[in-house]
Amino acid sequence: MFTNRQLAHIAAQSPDTLNQLSQVEGVGKAKIEKYGQDILTIVKNLKEQQKQTRQGKEPPKEQDKKEQSLQEQEKSGTLCDSKKEEKP
Repeated sequence: MFTNRQLAHIAAQSPDTLNQLSQVEGVGKAKIEKYGQDILTIVKNLKEQQKQTRQGKEPPKEQDKKEQSLQEQEKSGTLCDSKKEEKP
């Protein structure tokens, strides 16, 4: 898990790579191995939402975000079989 302070640092630094994430204070090898790709996906999605908001586009609805996240996880091979069965 991450502390609020670590999450604030991640948000402020907005890392694009695992190497950049490793530079965030309090984020060590164990957290990167366990959560690194998920954190980078979240940061990437937030950046895209911010970009769309600045361009005047409506951000994706919650269901659209969930579906997109499941698709990304499935492509990357991190989606477990039980979650595949939950897809609408």
